[in-house]
Amino acid sequence: MSSNENLLVSLMKNENILNLNCKLIFRLINLIFNGLIIRNINLNIIGIANIRLELFYTTILFISRESLRRNIPKINNIYSIYHYINLIWLIIPFGFIFISFSFLLILFIQSNNIDKLIPYYNQACFMYGLAAIIELLSEPLYLLATVTHNSHINIYIEFIASIIGMN
Repeated sequence: MSSNENLLVSLMKNENILNLNCKLIFRLINLIFNGLIIRNINLNIIGIANIRLELFYTTILFISRESLRRNIPKINNIYSIYHYINLIWLIIPFGFIFISFSFLLILFIQSNNIDKLIPYYNQACFMYGLAAIIELLSEPLYLLATVTHNSHINIYIEFIASIIGMN
């Protein structure tokens, strides 16, 4: 093996170890916070948060970013990185449109007086939508790192977006 191949193998091992450590640390922090939450909050409210609000949050992120995440790196006929950057920034307007639509849907069509049963449900929906917006703001950087083949940067971007967002 040449020195370039050794360097590449070493970088891949370090990247995988870093990715594993970041996921492990974040899962441990999540476990600790969930333990504290379960001790201090009613289980009905936890059920609403884990089912309705998390579904709202993950649906927003999935529909807003996965289509561009899967298709932008596969485009081969774009000759300049600036064209990729212009395309990458489309994810934020898509996210805002879908968040607005789903926020109206979850509050006015699906609600069936849930605000009377669970206080601050509307505010919680707004906060989850805001967290999705914050996480979507990191997506252009993630896609740019993917297009430029800087995959080690993606680990940091995902980790920071998850911590700042809420996931």
